[in-house]
Amino acid sequence: MAAKNGKKEETNFEEASQETPVQPQASEQPQFSIEELAGQLGYAQKLIAILQTKLNDANGVNIQLEAKLQMATEKKG
Repeated sequence: MAAKNGKKEETNFEEASQETPVQPQASEQPQFSIEELAGQLGYAQKLIAILQTKLNDANGVNIQLEAKLQMATEKKG
């Protein structure tokens, strides 16, 4: 419920839940050429490689910080 001008408004979720999504027919589905799909696949592979590199770098930083924290804790205690 949302308040507007001090009055509560109710949202009717039943209407939204009764709608069924429209499935495209086979003839309406987009057609891609082999070249387009190959280009999209190559792009996705580059994105994955970059994300893996960034994740590995971030994990390396986390490991170094954890080691520094443990050393500082040992010196303190």
